[in-house]
Amino acid sequence: MNDLGKLQRAIEENLAEHFCHLHRHLASATIMHTDDLLIADSGLDDDTFNIVAGARFTPEIAAARIAETTAFVEHALRPFSWWSAPHPALEISESCSLRPNEMPPKPKQACGKT
Repeated sequence: MNDLGKLQRAIEENLAEHFCHLHRHLASATIMHTDDLLIADSGLDDDTFNIVAGARFTPEIAAARIAETTAFVEHALRPFSWWSAPHPALEISESCSLRPNEMPPKPKQACGKT
């Protein structure tokens, strides 16, 4: 697996599988996994356990799939987090007003210097 794209996809699939582990043991949970998306809904009111991941939308269908997924999440009436890796669909998601709600902290410099 020398190709960086294949490695990235394998990492994303591994992460998606970890997201689903808890859900397989919860009566309230559902998992929707298609060729281009994973939605893991725990049934809990917590975006830590309600995840959208593994999006692999082609540019031709990305806007429609993002709209479908957003409608599903809004209908669930629970918070979800959408995990995504660098992908052309991100440009489309930004045009659909999807924005990250949590940004990683800025790295601190060594020895407490700012």
